[in-house]
Formats: sequence, C-alpha cells, structure tokens
Amino acid sequence: MRSWLTVFLPKDEFKRNSIISFLAESAVILFAFFILMIISLNFIDVGVDAILIMAVGIFLFYVLGRYTFSGIEYTDVYSTEEYESILKSLVFKSAFFVMLLGLGYAFLIEFPKTVTDYVFTIGVSLTAGLIYFLIHFISLKQSFKKNKELL
Repeated sequence: MRSWLTVFLPKDEFKRNSIISFLAESAVILFAFFILMIISLNFIDVGVDAILIMAVGIFLFYVLGRYTFSGIEYTDVYSTEEYESILKSLVFKSAFFVMLLGLGYAFLIEFPKTVTDYVFTIGVSLTAGLIYFLIHFISLKQSFKKNKELL
C-alpha cells in the first residue's frame, strides 16, 4: 500500500504494520477522548488549547508507550553480548544527547547567567537524557526478552 505515511515508516513489514496498528489504536482513543470532552464541556469549562494539548499528549504517549513496550525496536539482539554492546552504546548516546541538548539550549535559547539558570539548563538536559535512556532501555530489554522467546 502506498501512502504519504509510508515515507516515515520502516521498511520492515512487521514493524510497519505494528506502528500502523498503534496509530490506529491511538486514533480510536482520541475519538473517545473528544467525545468525552464534548460531553464534559456541558459541565466544566475547559479551554480549547488545553484540550488540544491533552489530545496531542495522549496521542504521543500512547504511540510511544506501545512502541517502547512492544519489543520491536531491536530485532537483531539475541545474545547477552549483543545486549550488553547495545546497552553500552545506549549509555554513550544518552550522554551525547545530554551534552548536545545542554549546549544547544545554552547557545540557541539563552546562555545561563546565574546559578539558577545553570541548574535549570543542566536539570532539563539530564531529565531529557534520562527519559531518552529509559525509553530505549525498556525497548531494548523488551526486544531482548521477545527475541529470546522466539528462539
């Protein structure tokens, strides 16, 4: 099937079909969310911007969560050596991401002037790096477990 969406999807057929399923599931959840919001707007006053931010958050977190916990990211991890090698690589990638994010924030957004600014910049960078690491670590662990079961 050809679509503009296929440009963004992986070539692996199983991964592609899984991601399409995650997107479809998220669309159904969003539909239910919007129905719930239409009904609840009769009783509470919620701004349109808040509803849209919640909808985007639901969509992103659902798809990211399903993808992370599905174990389809690392399809070639079967041995403990491969697992440890990718884990070591993941630690270095996370550290590089933290450095790049911190420097990018400091130079592109606002260079820290006070101790509080430095703490904020470092804190945001470390938090984002930790989230990056955890998402990939969980995905790696799930993939390794799934690949071991397939053998």
